[in-house]
Amino acid sequence: MSSNLKGTRVVLVRHGQSTYNALGLYQGKCDRPLLTETGYKDARLTGEFLKKLKFDAIYSSSLQRSQATAKEILKTISPQTNPNTINFTYQLRETDLPAWEGLAFQYVRENFSQDYHHWKQRPHEFCMQSGETNSIYPALDLYQRVGEFWQEILPRHQGKTFVGECLPKLQESGSGLRLLLLPLEVTQTQQIASLLQETNIDFSIIEDNFNAQAIAKKILQYHPKTVQLKFLSQYFPENWQQGINARNTASTFITGLVVGNLNIIKRLVGNALGINVYVQQSLQLTPGTITSIQYPGNNHYPVLQVMNLSGSTNSILDLEFSDLLTVKTPT
Repeated sequence: MSSNLKGTRVVLVRHGQSTYNALGLYQGKCDRPLLTETGYKDARLTGEFLKKLKFDAIYSSSLQRSQATAKEILKTISPQTNPNTINFTYQLRETDLPAWEGLAFQYVRENFSQDYHHWKQRPHEFCMQSGETNSIYPALDLYQRVGEFWQEILPRHQGKTFVGECLPKLQESGSGLRLLLLPLEVTQTQQIASLLQETNIDFSIIEDNFNAQAIAKKILQYHPKTVQLKFLSQYFPENWQQGINARNTASTFITGLVVGNLNIIKRLVGNALGINVYVQQSLQLTPGTITSIQYPGNNHYPVLQVMNLSGSTNSILDLEFSDLLTVKTPT
């Protein structure tokens, strides 16, 4: 993208709860699951949240559950708009897992343990049989389809806003670690504090300067039992990542808050994503917004859950992911 082109704002929305979601079953590209009443309700709530934004286009997976979600959101945002204006595409269909469609998560973990472990640990190398003679690489297939979608769609919408649909969250056990990363220069500290008020924060790691300490104090006013630590070293992100890689075997789930300068937060995110220090600086992280990374137990790759969440209804103007599908770029 040349520097004289305007940026494109993209809002990614997960489809509402489906019948398979409610039952804890793998869906893949299967088109049998339909939206539940909860799914329709959540779609309407999402539409209410997005009402203040003006969208130039809407794209959705062609699966029924995604189509229904997109139509319900559009009906809430703009009742007079023809739902036929929504663009449905196969490129946004979920990861193709034909051998597991309709099977319970727990059943797959127990009866296909080797394949399941391979899928979680080395997804870009995982191959699954599709039919009697064909086989697919689910992660690579998804990567290719999404790449083609961006290359085709983004040039059409320079300087505009559009909404798309992303895959459901990863299904993992309730163990491991989550980091809530907050760059400095917060202008709406109370909104961030309110956003995190009901979130259990087990510990905090705060940069040892006045601004960081003041921000942390306001946020942690609702969390009197949080263990508070300080960091000084510029090498903190690298040291932290090494520690996570060596000892990420927690049997419970804990959450930590990190408050530091923007470069520190970029390095933490970049290290989790496995990108080098030069590319890290191009990450579009907004000061004063939250980025969340989950480190599941048993040495799974990190999961990027949310970026640039401000706690206000305008946070979506930056970038909000209710659930993000991937974290580690395959090598």
